[in-house]
Amino acid sequence: MKTEPEAFRWLWPLFEADKPQYSAADVVKLTDVAEHTLQNWSNRGLIKFKSTKAGKGGTRLYTKATVFTIKFAQSLIDLGLETTIALYVGTRISQQLNGGAAEIIARIGRRHAMINFIYGANALISKRTGASELAYSVQLTGPGMPDPVPPAPGEARSLAMVPIGALITEVQKKFMPTPADWREWTIAAEEPA
Repeated sequence: MKTEPEAFRWLWPLFEADKPQYSAADVVKLTDVAEHTLQNWSNRGLIKFKSTKAGKGGTRLYTKATVFTIKFAQSLIDLGLETTIALYVGTRISQQLNGGAAEIIARIGRRHAMINFIYGANALISKRTGASELAYSVQLTGPGMPDPVPPAPGEARSLAMVPIGALITEVQKKFMPTPADWREWTIAAEEPA
């Protein structure tokens, strides 16, 4: 079974996830984050972007992985996590989704099982007791995946279960608002590169 990135052309959330392709206006539309907040996070180096031109006057382009990081982080901020921590954890979720795709598809197997996992996925967020802000762990769970391992008593505490599949769907519906858009994209993605 193919597990390299081009094997996921049919799965929009993973396809070209690391390609800088979304403007700041696109990110604002897809994530519902305020434009000044996006600019603040970018200026502070909390999220990555690629500029089309060095210095002033260039357009900032963001990757799909960054769009999802922002969306995941926004849900964690809504749950009360501090922005820096939420963006760190959001990045970890995106990395596990994108970087672990080969492992996930190898474990799950069939294409429809992968689709069920991506759109039904959750992330269990835990923090080691008394640890720094970088001591957060993320476990992806969902259809076809093993149940999350609860933290050992006294070692860590579970903070939240984030419905990442629902958040991915929310972003995708803004990108492709109608079922016809989804079908058109899927057909185009099925064609060899």
